Amino acid sequence: MHNTSPLWRDQDDLDLLAAYDAASDKDAFLAQLDQEDQERDTKLASPTALHDYALYYASLGVDIFPLAPGTKDRPLGKWLEIATSDIDTVRAWWSKTPQANIGIPTGRTFDVIDFDGSDGFESMLAMQDRLVDDMLAMSVTGRGRHIILPVIGIRNSAGKLGAGTDTRGTNGYIVAPPSRHPNGAIYRWSNTPIRLIKHWNALKVAA
Repeated sequence: MHNTSPLWRDQDDLDLLAAYDAASDKDAFLAQLDQEDQERDTKLASPTALHDYALYYASLGVDIFPLAPGTKDRPLGKWLEIATSDIDTVRAWWSKTPQANIGIPTGRTFDVIDFDGSDGFESMLAMQDRLVDDMLAMSVTGRGRHIILPVIGIRNSAGKLGAGTDTRGTNGYIVAPPSRHPNGAIYRWSNTPIRLIKHWNALKVAA
C-alpha cells in the first residue's frame, strides 16, 4: 500500500487565512508560504510526481485512469469502467507511462464546477459566497480553477451556470494534479486539500 502523502502542507485554504490573520509578522508568514510553494513546484515537476500522486489517490480509494501525457484526452473505449483504485493496476499503468496525466471520474466521490479564463474568474467571484461552505477543495488548472464539491447530482454542462463555467458530474471527469495542461502549466491543489482527503477517507471507511 502506498500511504505516504505527496502533498506538501498540512493546512487548507481556510486554515491559511486564519493563520495569516493571527500572524504577528505577516511579511514573514507570506515569505514562508512562498518558500513552501517553490518547493512544491519543484516536486510537481519531478519525473516521479505523476506516479506518486496516482498511487496516493488510489490509496485513498479514489478511482483514477490514465490520460495521454500532456493532454486532457481520455482513453478510447470504456474509460469509466477501467477507472480503478486498485494499487497494482495503477502502479502498472504509471510504470508503463510515468508521464501519463491523471483522470478522476466525477459524480462518484465529488462533483466539480470548472471556471475557465477571465469570464470564468468573474463567474467564480460572483458565486463564491454560495460555494465556500460546501467546497471540499480547489485546484488550479491551466486556464482557471476547479471547485470540488460533494456529490450533489450536478450534470455535465457548458456555460449554463455562467460565462466560462462548466460543470462535471456523473459520466464526466477532471484532469487531476499534478497533470500537465496542454499549455505546459501543471495542475496543482491551491493548498493541501485536507477536507477532500477527509471526505475520501470517510467514503473509504463506509464502503
